[in-house]
Amino acid sequence: MIHKKLHAIRKRKGLTVKQLSEKTGLSRMTINNAEQGKHDPKHGNVIKILKALDYELRLENTQSTK
Repeated sequence: MIHKKLHAIRKRKGLTVKQLSEKTGLSRMTINNAEQGKHDPKHGNVIKILKALDYELRLENTQSTK
């Protein structure tokens, strides 16, 4: 789940929700909701959060090409 990952990365980076909010321009409520899984975060917000956390997201194609 993305919400658990976002929370873990933020904690590992030593940032508070307030600090991440300031870095991303997103509200603290938006970040809290994303981390707690209350709502699926918008793709753009996830990108903002990951960039602010200096985290590279790698997507792998798991579909078979037959």
